[in-house]
Amino acid sequence: MPDEIDEAAWYRETCTRLTRSYLLGDNPRAQSGHSGDQNHWTQARSPIADAVNRDGAFLDIGCAERRTPTRRHADTRPS
Repeated sequence: MPDEIDEAAWYRETCTRLTRSYLLGDNPRAQSGHSGDQNHWTQARSPIADAVNRDGAFLDIGCAERRTPTRRHADTRPS
């Protein structure tokens, strides 16, 4: 079928569109793919921070963001 593309082309096109969308965001939340405000972002990410029960490092492999763990900790701390 002429409208079909192969997997590699689909990946390239999807990556290009998502990258463009993320980079057009005017704040770190939007640039990470999140469309909510700061409170919603904190609520959505708090379970990750709540699971960390000691000092150290962890790798959030599902995270699209480039924020540092220190920044994430500050953003998810209860006020």
